[in-house]
Amino acid sequence: MRCIREAARVVCIAAAVAVTIAPSSATGDLCGKPKTTPQGLYEQLAKDARLREMRRSDVFVALEDGGDGTLWTFTLPAHPAHPAVVCRRVVERRGVLEIPTTIQCNGGEAACAKLQSDFDMLNERMIQDLYKPKK
Repeated sequence: MRCIREAARVVCIAAAVAVTIAPSSATGDLCGKPKTTPQGLYEQLAKDARLREMRRSDVFVALEDGGDGTLWTFTLPAHPAHPAVVCRRVVERRGVLEIPTTIQCNGGEAACAKLQSDFDMLNERMIQDLYKPKK
């Protein structure tokens, strides 16, 4: 019985993490912003006073929108999936936490698949951390 509950929990977490890879030629928007190149979007968002740089490494830079909680992650040239941008938001729907994630990846197919996999795992860990009881 314990295994069934654990499996159900894993399935619920996996179902809650909605990830979409947006091909570079797709039209529309990316988390409410007109679709452009990842670099063009970074330059636009970096000028927005509501966004703050959360973290920077050799391979990515992460921005947080204080207005709506959107998390933007941009790859840098050293990242294999560059140029790419990832947009995420933690939301609650009917009492279930979700992290809808949209990725615009213009790098190679294998590198973009790895980027998606990395964010799937990161989102799963974030949801698990959010559900952990506070001490």
